[in-house]
Amino acid sequence: TRVAAAFGTEENLKNLQGNLLGRIEVLEALLEGDWGDDTVKEYIDKEIARLEKRLKDAEDAIATLNDDMEAAKKALEKLQKDLFAVKSAIRSLVFVPEVYVDGVEAILVQTLNYKTQSIDEDIYNTPEEVAVENEEDSITVSPKVIAKYHVIPSNADLSFLEDGDTVVFVRRDNDPFKTIRTRAKASEDFNVIGVYRGIDEDEEDVIDIEVTVEGTPATEEFISVVALQLTNEDEMYTSDYATVFSEQLDSLRIAMPADEDYHYRRALEEVAGIAELDAEAGIDTLEVYIDSLNIASCDTILIYDQKMDLLSITEAHVVAEGQEGCQVIDPAKLNLRWEFDAVEIEDWEVGAFDEITLVNTDEEKSITASIDAMDLTPVVRAYLVNDDDENAQIAYIKFYVEPQDFEVELDLGQFEFSCEGDSLDFNVSQIYEALGMSEETFYRVYPNFTMTLEEEAEDAEAVEEEAEEEEAGDTVYPDADQETNEGQYWWKGTAEWLWDNAVDADEAPGDPLTREVYFVNPNNGAKITVKLSALPAEIEAYRVPIDRYVENDWTRGWDPDFVNEDGEPEPKVADDDIEKAFALYNVFTPGSGETDPDKCIFENNINAAFLTDETGVIELGEYKYKDGTTLPAIGEPGLQVSNISYYFCKDMEKVTKIGTIPVKFEVPAGDSLNLYATIKIDEKDVRERIAYIDNEGAGLTPNLVYLDKESEVAKILLNTMTELKVVDGKEYPMPGELFIYISAKGILCGDESGEGGFEVNLFWPENAENPDVWVDHFKAKYRQPVYLSDNAADAFIDAVDFGEGGSFINIKELLNPKDWRARPFEPQKDANFVVIPDQVDQIDYFSNYWEYYGPITVEVDTTAITCNLGPDGKEMDLPVTIIVKAPVMKDDLLAEIIDPTKAYREKDGSDSGMTIEEKLDSVNDMIDDETEAGFLTYHNNGTNVTKDYELYIPVKLNYGWGTISKTITVKVYKTTDSFQKK
Repeated sequence: TRVAAAFGTEENLKNLQGNLLGRIEVLEALLEGDWGDDTVKEYIDKEIARLEKRLKDAEDAIATLNDDMEAAKKALEKLQKDLFAVKSAIRSLVFVPEVYVDGVEAILVQTLNYKTQSIDEDIYNTPEEVAVENEEDSITVSPKVIAKYHVIPSNADLSFLEDGDTVVFVRRDNDPFKTIRTRAKASEDFNVIGVYRGIDEDEEDVIDIEVTVEGTPATEEFISVVALQLTNEDEMYTSDYATVFSEQLDSLRIAMPADEDYHYRRALEEVAGIAELDAEAGIDTLEVYIDSLNIASCDTILIYDQKMDLLSITEAHVVAEGQEGCQVIDPAKLNLRWEFDAVEIEDWEVGAFDEITLVNTDEEKSITASIDAMDLTPVVRAYLVNDDDENAQIAYIKFYVEPQDFEVELDLGQFEFSCEGDSLDFNVSQIYEALGMSEETFYRVYPNFTMTLEEEAEDAEAVEEEAEEEEAGDTVYPDADQETNEGQYWWKGTAEWLWDNAVDADEAPGDPLTREVYFVNPNNGAKITVKLSALPAEIEAYRVPIDRYVENDWTRGWDPDFVNEDGEPEPKVADDDIEKAFALYNVFTPGSGETDPDKCIFENNINAAFLTDETGVIELGEYKYKDGTTLPAIGEPGLQVSNISYYFCKDMEKVTKIGTIPVKFEVPAGDSLNLYATIKIDEKDVRERIAYIDNEGAGLTPNLVYLDKESEVAKILLNTMTELKVVDGKEYPMPGELFIYISAKGILCGDESGEGGFEVNLFWPENAENPDVWVDHFKAKYRQPVYLSDNAADAFIDAVDFGEGGSFINIKELLNPKDWRARPFEPQKDANFVVIPDQVDQIDYFSNYWEYYGPITVEVDTTAITCNLGPDGKEMDLPVTIIVKAPVMKDDLLAEIIDPTKAYREKDGSDSGMTIEEKLDSVNDMIDDETEAGFLTYHNNGTNVTKDYELYIPVKLNYGWGTISKTITVKVYKTTDSFQKK
């Protein structure tokens, strides 16, 4: 019942068995057919899988049977036998043919016959070298053959085989179905012996069988066929049949790979010697041994210092019987091996055998050429040698060691700047030594020199002359005297080229200068590129240090406690060498009694602030003091700078204020001799030239800077002095706020007329705090030509009789002007405001200043007068009872005086010896006899003044160089019934 449940009735089970057997028959029929491996494999895999599944189902069903177990077991055993038959039937081997004979797959068995060769020792390594065939030593070689077979299925277990196991070939010599009647029958001793050699290296489902043939495998009538059969207990693998075919080989040659017609030259006696032609070789028109270099006679190119595998340029060629052309054969199959050695013919310079390294070991066959072998033609013998160390073939391989391109870098040091230029030299020995090359090789391989690859090399003298004629920036040429300076070359730079590429010494060393030159091979263009490099010339900056400054022309700071050697206070700096900050420019000093204001100009000698040479120009060379001490030259040693000229520095445009005045400076492009400034005047922008430089001065003043007296802008900026130092009653005017930056340049290497050469800039310390920081300009400040003292030269006394001393002040004494040297325009008074006796003569001596610094006018703003009568001396408006008038002319003043004929009493109460009118006449003139200065008068009509106090009176002094605005302090002594100043 259970069998019926699993398989149906017994009849159905028999049908299943019959069906399986029928399928096995089908498989056997299929195996007899001619169809591809993939189809067989696919069908077998499917059938086995399906049958195994059905059997498993049957086994499962039978295992459960309770009834009729014997019948079920018999059915199962029958199925297992049927399955084993199927598996055995479908295992097979498929021959992989490498050759076909008459269109039939074949195992090719070849036979080679050769005669050994040798070279007589007496002529070995000589131009007469030949190889002799040994007629009595003929050798026949039948190489072993590897036959390849696909294994089906690919995953078949062949572990029962080991490398070296003998395998069986079966023959069917007389089977009419397995032979082709085109060859004769095999000999009686014909046998095929197989040795298992493992899985093929290239294909995993292919095995290699080493085949050895004994006897004669083929005759005229029949071709013998064999099949490989592998057996392991109850498993068997059988291949299809393959034809065994014999082929006779001859004409063994050593040849170049990939070219069946290129056989290397031999030296066989009956063919040719080493110094004669081999008409059968690849090069059949040139002998191996040639006494001079002949590139065309070489077989192959060898690159210096690159190892060449000799086996990569050699292979064995043979000719098969009855065939045209050559075929390649593996020497190992002929029991032959490769050997190599060098041809070492003495005095054969082009052979270069001592410049090659030849390795001839079992592990390596190679050749390497040294650098000195370049452009030479070494020769190597190639041997095919049998197991008895006999030569089956000898051939000669001729190499050409091709010259290569090289690069060599030479550092030649550093150029030095000179007006004649500078040259650095090198020798070719530096080149070939850097490459590890011999001198002979260098000159042989790279004989020509050229500065550019586009031009041909010329002889040394021609190159040098051409370079000088063209005045090229830099040239490289060989030394003209090669007998004395063999191999010497020069890299020359002109002064212009050196200058253009120079670096400031502070920025040294800078980027190297480079130049490429070439030594070339004219035959093949190979070259050595020589990359020359050298540091650029260093140009020492032309720096004007502090020790080149003329001390009196420079402000150096302020020390009010300094006392001179006479014990007198003389404010100045204590450390002169550090605090020098700027040059000081003042107006032209007047001559004694000079009254012409047109001569009161700023015409300043720029060089005067520095030590100068005999021409009046700043001294840049060595300077010697009278005591013999010297200052070193400035800038490049031995290089004189001439034609010094000055100009306004562009850094002026960075200045935005002079004092409290906003300003915009301008140094026009291409016009640096003029300085412009723009300021606000009456709320409008006014642009004017304020200064200019003249570098065409004569005599000892070749370089002058002028402040433009026609410029209102210049005058406003000039009158900006805000500080007046006073020490022990002595005034020291400080420089004004106006300054300029002046730069300088000169000509290096120029001719006497100043033509040609190179423009150099001068540099100066940045400021007093940074004497070692250099800028391209120095600072010059202008002294304000005239200044007003803080205090009037005269004073009022409250409530004296009008007309007496103390009731009026001459406006000249109110202003109390002094020039830039602190020289007063009026004689000075003592503490009692009385003219100092020895100053009386100054009335005439300095009176010309009013005119020289003029024209002068005065404005007194009496409406803005203030005083310090407030609490605790605070400033306040002038009380209404105190009246100050100005200017009051002499006649108006006389009209206010009751009796001008009375004696004029001085402030100390003494009689002056003059009437009031005479006194007024004596102080009336300011500029000339026709011009009155006027007076400042003081009236107190009701206020009792119980203490001394001060008036603050705003004034303006208009003079030739602009306007000075100032508030002047006038002393007022308290009301008293007697004169207090005694």
